[in-house]
Amino acid sequence: MVTQEDDFNNRLNNRTSFKGCTALHYAVLADDCHTAEELLDGGAKPLQSTEMEHTPLDYAQEGEVTKLLSTSEAKYQEKQWKHEAEKQCRFPLGSD
Repeated sequence: MVTQEDDFNNRLNNRTSFKGCTALHYAVLADDCHTAEELLDGGAKPLQSTEMEHTPLDYAQEGEVTKLLSTSEAKYQEKQWKHEAEKQCRFPLGSD
């Protein structure tokens, strides 16, 4: 427990702004795979950026959380792409 707390504190830089961090960012900083998975299942956006333009993956250590975020990002991007494609079909910008 002490080692985990030290790791977490070492990754928090006093000069870094954490404005805009979401619960997912903090779960990743804590290297808590279970909480990160629950948040993602609940609709957390894996590509959400902080004011410093950091996504949760930027804070991840190597391991299960990184794999989870990578998979979630790919699924999220695919879902966004499909949504945009459907939107373009329903509302074409111009037709000849």
